[in-house]
Amino acid sequence: MNRILYKALTPSKEQINGIFNGSDDEFKKFIIDKKLIILNFKIDNKRLKKGKLTQNDFLSMIEELYYLIKSGISIDKALKLLITTASKEAQIKLLNIILKDIKEGTQLSLALKKSLDSEGIEVDALSIGFIATAEEVGNLKDGLLQLFNYLIFQQKIRTDIRQALSYPIFLMGMSIIVSFLIFFLIIPKFSTIFSVEEFEKLPSISYVVLSLGTYLNNNMLMVIIIISGFISLIIFYSKRLKM
Repeated sequence: MNRILYKALTPSKEQINGIFNGSDDEFKKFIIDKKLIILNFKIDNKRLKKGKLTQNDFLSMIEELYYLIKSGISIDKALKLLITTASKEAQIKLLNIILKDIKEGTQLSLALKKSLDSEGIEVDALSIGFIATAEEVGNLKDGLLQLFNYLIFQQKIRTDIRQALSYPIFLMGMSIIVSFLIFFLIIPKFSTIFSVEEFEKLPSISYVVLSLGTYLNNNMLMVIIIISGFISLIIFYSKRLKM
């Protein structure tokens, strides 16, 4: 798929600048269908972003769609414009599915739900309900605005949760690191002070702590692997929360 930057004249002799995502043959068909006179064009070497559509991508898409509909552009033309300006493959694929269903007479709410399900993107029923209700009363613009505000609210909640969890997680992580440093560096040195007989006569708590420190020091590689796995899990779930 190419990303083509072009300058053209419309049938009304208006000069426009545009971005088209697609193959060369699709671009030629686009020019013919729109009856454009191409003044110049170039292929943008910047590749489209990979990966799944995130909640933030979906939020941006709804925001852009709202402003296009608000300006008086029809839903199909708005979707086509979003496709040509999208910077992520997953977003282009999603918009193409929606546009196809819209052209076949499907309501936007149903087309949106179908496309999101096909891409494995979870959106609650209330989000779709905003658009479905707006379609019933013939005011899609307000439905998109309500959905946009709702998504902003959800984003704020996720941000607040991440901020609330970040400090306790940091403290817990630092506590674990300090504890392991003590067991690795300090406690094993104390163990060498006592003979075997003296070691056996130590109070229970001292015996357990010194034994644990000696064990961890003798199995340092295994402990490092466990810690690395624990850190990897924290990073993985942190990225999931950001989506």
